[in-house]
Amino acid sequence: VRAATLHGVDLSEGHALVDHTPPRRIEFVGDSNLAAFGVLGAPSTIGLRGLFGLGLSQQSIRHSWAHMLCRMCVAEPCVIGWSGVGVVQNAIGKHRIAEIYERCLGNDGSRFDFATAAWSPQIVCVDVGANDVYGGRAPPSEAAFVDAYVALLQLIRRHRPQPCLMLCIVPRLDTPVYLAAGYRADDDGGMMQSYLGSAVDAYERASGDQLVRLVSIAGVFAWPAAGGSVA
Repeated sequence: VRAATLHGVDLSEGHALVDHTPPRRIEFVGDSNLAAFGVLGAPSTIGLRGLFGLGLSQQSIRHSWAHMLCRMCVAEPCVIGWSGVGVVQNAIGKHRIAEIYERCLGNDGSRFDFATAAWSPQIVCVDVGANDVYGGRAPPSEAAFVDAYVALLQLIRRHRPQPCLMLCIVPRLDTPVYLAAGYRADDDGGMMQSYLGSAVDAYERASGDQLVRLVSIAGVFAWPAAGGSVA
């Protein structure tokens, strides 16, 4: 996949652009849950066979939960999502989410100039950590995860100053593969909830930032037993 640059828009004579800019702006930072990897694929419990059978043709950011949420809230989304990415360690790939966050494009070394950008969100949703804990490797220690997650929140806050609200989402992972790996689908989310809760608490203590929240979607959002489909 190559980068494309939009240089302008030519309209037919007698037509004009209509400003439909939504009143709200939400930024999303995370992994394949946000990048909508495989969202257009056939319903699957996502074993290795199902995973390797998916490709870019089954990925559609407009069918992501982030875009669906923004359509319901009349908000403009910006998604920084990269499949397999983590905070301490990735399931796949070399660059972790903190490195990708500051780039213009995820697959090159260019840096985004936050200071001169006209677009700025009112809310940042952070949905990352599942690949650290359940990405196929031994999970990092809670201390290592907390240090890296706090550094990520500090990085985001540096570029998205208050009164921007930061929401740290506990990933919902109750699919057969993650359950087999040890994920607990009850209300406390097991290790994932513990790690993220400790990280958010540590960030609040260190920074005094009162505009950060831990958000659990247990009981609100659940994967369908058949694997799901957007059809």
